[in-house]
Amino acid sequence: MHFALRTLIIVGFTCLLSCKPAYYIVKQSPGILTISDTSKHNNPIDAYLKPFRDSLSTKMDVAVTFAEGPFVKERPGGSLGNLFCDGILSVARQSDSTVMMAISNFGGLRINRWSEGPILVRNVFELMPFDNTLVILDVPGTVLEQWIKHMANMGGWPIAGTLVNVDTNKQLIQLQSLITNEVQPIDPQKNYRIATSDYIANGGDRCDFLISLKQSGSGLLLRDALIQFLQGKKRIQPNTQKRFKLY
Repeated sequence: MHFALRTLIIVGFTCLLSCKPAYYIVKQSPGILTISDTSKHNNPIDAYLKPFRDSLSTKMDVAVTFAEGPFVKERPGGSLGNLFCDGILSVARQSDSTVMMAISNFGGLRINRWSEGPILVRNVFELMPFDNTLVILDVPGTVLEQWIKHMANMGGWPIAGTLVNVDTNKQLIQLQSLITNEVQPIDPQKNYRIATSDYIANGGDRCDFLISLKQSGSGLLLRDALIQFLQGKKRIQPNTQKRFKLY
């Protein structure tokens, strides 16, 4: 009986699935929908969310600094990428003075421009909407060279702390001091401490060669680090310095 019952059930479902009617469009009627930003009736959901929305706006609309000109995202860095990496490097060095440079992937910056005027907390959230954290990597010279070649293949990334010079064949890579302009090749025997995001350190943006490296996690969100940096400056000026040079 159990076997027969199971068979009957299976057959029944099969019929339901195989014999269901097909539906076709036989008539279309054009119409006009009127959309308005006002409503004649109170929306209970909107009323429920209003206190939360107002509270969030209060926090998001706080000015952290004032931009004296537009900050623009450009390859390899542009003024917006330079500012971001300057902020990350500054905060990283507060806990570790041996950090040499900061690197961000170009796609990690999610907006293309900050206009002149007050920079609000919401603007920083728009720039870095994801919960990526600041980490410091111990990068052997051989891996740093591989990393820079990878960045060069992608048109360059925002950096801070040094200038990077790469020839068109990507065979000669040099680091240039921002202070003395001294140019040196990468030392394959040296470890370079570099501030970046946990996303990149864990292999994001095709950086799988970084996964095995020692990293020190700060637990600090990148956007919080940038806010901390900006709050220490009443006004900021765009820096369009070309820090990643392909020649």
